[in-house]
Amino acid sequence: MSKNVQFILALLLLCTVFLSSCSIVGVIDHGTTEEKEEETTPEKKEPYSVYGVWYSKESRIVLDISDNNQTVKIYSITPGYYEYSATETGTYTLSGSKLTLIFGGETYDLEFDENKGTITLGEFVYEPQKALPVKHPVYDFPNYADMDFSGMISIGELKLADLKKTALEGARIEIFAQYYNSGLETPAKITDRPAQEGDYVNIDYTGKTLDGVAFSGGSASDVDVYISDYTNDFVKGFIPGFVDGIVGKTVGSTFDVAVTFPKNYHSADLAGKDVIFTMTLNAIYDLKLTNEQFGTFENLEYKTYDEWVNGLAKILATDLSENTLQDACEMTGAMNKEHYQYFYQYTLDYWHRMAEAYGMEYKTMLTAIGLTEEAMLLEAQSTALYYMTNYHVAKQENLTWTEEEYSKEYEKYVNSYLESYKDAPREDAEAYADSQLPVIKTNLTIQIVSKWIVEQAFA
Repeated sequence: MSKNVQFILALLLLCTVFLSSCSIVGVIDHGTTEEKEEETTPEKKEPYSVYGVWYSKESRIVLDISDNNQTVKIYSITPGYYEYSATETGTYTLSGSKLTLIFGGETYDLEFDENKGTITLGEFVYEPQKALPVKHPVYDFPNYADMDFSGMISIGELKLADLKKTALEGARIEIFAQYYNSGLETPAKITDRPAQEGDYVNIDYTGKTLDGVAFSGGSASDVDVYISDYTNDFVKGFIPGFVDGIVGKTVGSTFDVAVTFPKNYHSADLAGKDVIFTMTLNAIYDLKLTNEQFGTFENLEYKTYDEWVNGLAKILATDLSENTLQDACEMTGAMNKEHYQYFYQYTLDYWHRMAEAYGMEYKTMLTAIGLTEEAMLLEAQSTALYYMTNYHVAKQENLTWTEEEYSKEYEKYVNSYLESYKDAPREDAEAYADSQLPVIKTNLTIQIVSKWIVEQAFA
């Protein structure tokens, strides 16, 4: 077949296709046909180039692919940010749509689609980005041991009597809970005296505003409460003044207790408001175990109930001493960023991770839970002040830890590393523990100060 014949057949084919797409009305001119707007051909998009910045949010990896010596740089993204925490440089090859990355002798095959503008590795899809991530800020745990806090911190009176009282109340309720949590026995009740501090009681209550209107969530019946500052998983805390109003009341009596909700209370309708709780005292429980009940516990290091209470109270006081010290300390000088920045960044990172985990914007999550960065900053400064105060007290009272205490704390970090990395040599674990020395020293300082406070309280 000649080239002329081929051309004619091709032309006929084009005409056939064109005519078949037109209606008869469209080709007959009745003199009324409107002029058609000139059709424009969509502009053809240029194919994407593999060179540039690519990001997969799911993998938290950014690829920076360069046309210079076929190098590629990987950025490991910090959860919740477009900021990197680590980088690694390798090379790549591109053959058609197959993109192969080479890092330290390991190869990774990805699929590059120049039309869609994507790079795919399994379920992870990388898309083009306009800019590289910035470095995520990282702060070391403060080396408080080398800092001087003279003139910055003032230590007032340690309320040691209150610490001992609360610890003893805590010991009694903890032992009470251990015995009665089985539900096999009902606790004995006290009927011959009014309620007093340290009692475990049962009440009904209804909360009302000052104009007598009951508010949502303010009423309950058959509720066990502890007239103490001590709280745990068994004993729930209430707003200040709530349980104090029960003191002096007798079983069966109904009475009003006026309280003020804290200004930072989670409900905006009640925060800072004065209210009245109308209560009925249903029962006062006897916390003390009988000798027979005490005898049911096996392998105790204590010979009597009172000895157990006193021994457990000293253990509880170790944790409670934190509040005792915080209540007594006051910042009298300016706090520097190096004192608290580590804790502030840690909190920021935590909430960024949480927002990403729940598929929320960071600021949206903060709004939803009623948290602000200002509140995080204050909490970070409070944490720093507590640690600084421990060092300050240790220095003032000339408190030091023993070599045995240091070795025990150091080994915790060595063993923790070896548990996480089973095949790691001990020298790697020791290198990790050495990197955590500021933390180890802070833990030891808190322990010796807490021990000193408890000894003073129970002297």
